[in-house]
Amino acid sequence: MTSIDADLLRRIKEQTTSQPRPMPARLRTSDALLDNRKQAEQLLQAYAQKAGLPLDQLERLKAERRAEQRRLLNQAAEDGAEYAQRMEAGRRAGLQSWRKARTLLSPQTQASIIRVEEPVEVAPLGNQRPIDFSSHIEPLNSFARLNIDTGSDSGRDDVFVVFFFVWQNPNPSVAVIDALTMLRFNGSCGVEADSGFWGGPTNQYAITAHLALIRGAGWGTDANGNPLDGTSVPVFMGTTSQDVSSKTVTGGGLFDPPSIDGEDLHGRPVGLDAEQIIVPGSAFVIFQVMFEVAYVVHDGGDNNFVQILFGNDALVRRVTCPSVTIELLT
Repeated sequence: MTSIDADLLRRIKEQTTSQPRPMPARLRTSDALLDNRKQAEQLLQAYAQKAGLPLDQLERLKAERRAEQRRLLNQAAEDGAEYAQRMEAGRRAGLQSWRKARTLLSPQTQASIIRVEEPVEVAPLGNQRPIDFSSHIEPLNSFARLNIDTGSDSGRDDVFVVFFFVWQNPNPSVAVIDALTMLRFNGSCGVEADSGFWGGPTNQYAITAHLALIRGAGWGTDANGNPLDGTSVPVFMGTTSQDVSSKTVTGGGLFDPPSIDGEDLHGRPVGLDAEQIIVPGSAFVIFQVMFEVAYVVHDGGDNNFVQILFGNDALVRRVTCPSVTIELLT
């Protein structure tokens, strides 16, 4: 496994979180809008109490509907657990067969294809709020475990989980390469927004996959004499970003239960690639294969939350990145 300079890796991590990434659904909101809605809620509640509306009975009925909605959402995740385990057994069997098949190929067949089978590191970046994270590194079977549960807290965050792969051009001459990789998502996601007199808040999450190429040692300097190591490699052709999952829910009015939505991801593959990249002789390339989780939760409380659950070995909840495949075109 090729190593990477610790200082360069630190600079790349800082650069990753400082550069804005595309989000599939940016929430259009402001503190002024939230304050306005809260003031309207307080005003309507005061009038409803004076008018003698049976608010306690309404809350009880809404709680019953809320409990049933949550039960159905949880049941969907439980139903997928057995399926996920079958998928994992099939994936492991396929991996074993693939490894055996590779031993049967001649060196000439494999000469133009190189697989970087193990990342040098798997790390979370950018999170400002607590997360539950761990990782596993193994050739062709590296994965990240990530759980985010906002509970009763309000707030927003933008979390990156990055698989760092490193490759060095083995030739002293310039190489042109294509790079292909994949993230496989096993887990469940959910978001809820409470109801209110005036209407509830809007909560959301968005998960996006990205591929970035960073210059390592051996790239020389730019036109101004500045070292190029640690800078991004421009990619013109290829799929370097893909939406994975996103949900936005808005709480309803007085007679509505909280809005709940979510999605179960059972082995969902997300492919990423970069085409016709020029790499100087003997130069290093760092491949950042990453997924981003962005979320916003307003008001807090038991009925406003986001849950991103990609960390449970018993349920095979994880995000896997087996390798980066490099095709030498020259």
